[in-house]
Amino acid sequence: MLRIFSFIFCLLLLGACLSAEKSVQSSKPKGNELTEAQRMILTSTYLDALKERSLGNIFESGKLLRQCLNMDPDNHAVLYDLSMTYRLQGNPSEALPLAEKAASLDPNNIWYLSTLAENYMDLNQTDKALKTFERIKTIDPERLDTYYELSMVKYSRGDMAGAIKELDQLEQKAGFSEELFQQKQLLYNEAGELDRAEEELKKAITSNPKDPVYYGMLAELYQSQGKSDLALEYYMKILAFDPENGRVQLALYDHYISMGEEEKAREALILGFEDELVDIDSKMGILLNFYEASEGDSSKKTLAYELCQKLMQVYPQEAKAHAVYGDFLMRDERYEEARNTFLEAVKRDAGRQVIWTQILAIDSFTQDYDDMKKDSQEAMELFPASPDFYLLNGIALNQLGDHAEAIDIFEVGRSLVIDNDAILADFYSNLADAYHQLEQHVESDKAFDKALNITPENVYVLNNYSYYLSLRKVKLDKARDMSLKSNEIMPGSASFQDTYAWVLYQSGDYNEAKTWIEKALSNGGAESGAVQEHYGDILFKLGQKTQAMEAWKRAAAYPDVSEFLSTKISTGNLVE
Repeated sequence: MLRIFSFIFCLLLLGACLSAEKSVQSSKPKGNELTEAQRMILTSTYLDALKERSLGNIFESGKLLRQCLNMDPDNHAVLYDLSMTYRLQGNPSEALPLAEKAASLDPNNIWYLSTLAENYMDLNQTDKALKTFERIKTIDPERLDTYYELSMVKYSRGDMAGAIKELDQLEQKAGFSEELFQQKQLLYNEAGELDRAEEELKKAITSNPKDPVYYGMLAELYQSQGKSDLALEYYMKILAFDPENGRVQLALYDHYISMGEEEKAREALILGFEDELVDIDSKMGILLNFYEASEGDSSKKTLAYELCQKLMQVYPQEAKAHAVYGDFLMRDERYEEARNTFLEAVKRDAGRQVIWTQILAIDSFTQDYDDMKKDSQEAMELFPASPDFYLLNGIALNQLGDHAEAIDIFEVGRSLVIDNDAILADFYSNLADAYHQLEQHVESDKAFDKALNITPENVYVLNNYSYYLSLRKVKLDKARDMSLKSNEIMPGSASFQDTYAWVLYQSGDYNEAKTWIEKALSNGGAESGAVQEHYGDILFKLGQKTQAMEAWKRAAAYPDVSEFLSTKISTGNLVE
């Protein structure tokens, strides 16, 4: 709620502040005055300090002001400005004693007292801040921003009535302002003074009978109190003189929903979305609520898609209008439509990184590596410091067989990673895969080891590393340990169980390999050609050649098999 005090009373400040003149006049008692030469040095240093502060060099300014203070420790102007400088440096505890001393040396200086009060607020000494602002008010009752500051202090102390009183006095002196009225309404609501809030709103409506804002605020007040009939009455009064008011229609949507009148709510919502004067972000907020609520509700889903279409019609050049439609399509796995919609979004605003991430996610889901290569390349050009897009580009290149180029991209992307172990491990893991494809096994193993040093529990690195070692029939003890660890971390994964079975197979432990390959088959591996082929190989080694042939034939129905499978089937012999 402290937000309600954030606006600046520009009109109140005009002519309201005292012109409290500051100087570097010494406060020393007679007999201890500075010499003329000392005063000249002091003045020059002081002016240099203020110049540095105006240029944003606050630490240099503080250094110069401390030099001034060493020359004249009781100079209230220097004390004041050094206090201000410490506050700018974010050091209120150092600023406070300086502000207190400046105010004690010149006790009626409004500027000094105001800074002192702000220092007290910085340190949450609200009782002292309150007394200081009250003193300012006594010295200069026409200083209008003091009433605002006092209201803020009293609000922070939980004194709602006092906060309202200060704003009432401010209004008496400065006259009506829309911002002040809005703040008072918020305070009335928080203080529970709803009758007064209602009274003030009715007065505002009487004074401004064609301003829909006050009608809407009163309707919302009634709605919050459960007075739905009165709320509806005031919404309808707005529509009587402003029938196309989209904000009212959106408010009526909430009203009708609370009353269970879904068809009326739907009509109001569509009318609200058709009003181009209503900001797009208000409508986006409603759509985001629909995103989750409509997932399992066909009627809400239909309405959500209709609202998305309205949004794109009303704001055809807004990237976010297309992007939110793409989000709904992507959620519902309508990937091609979603991708096209996201592409329309980036045509309107290519600088939205999150939309490029969505496009590339679709490329990944659909395994369209040509598009993934092209889209990630464009994203890399737009966001050259973002390592994610280099990772995706390298993955696409790897999948397309351009392993050497993938390695170059991975190395560039890796160098851009800052404080993100997860993505750094991904770079090393994919580098390892690319090196493996090029049969640069030493480099591949080094990259895998680096990935595991960063994320030792990364099940995918553990699984892939152990599988590649098993294919090469090297470091099988290490492969066995890593593969078993991946299965312990993520039990029930057919892929991980298949890898462990294959490591056991390469180690000559065929009975244990059969146990694990059958686990993989029971957990979904029966639909994998690679798992079925491995099962056949293990059975063959165990002398179960008929069952092995049956497994090999089942494997032939799937694409993910070895180049030797057809020979195994035609000859009835194991070929490796």
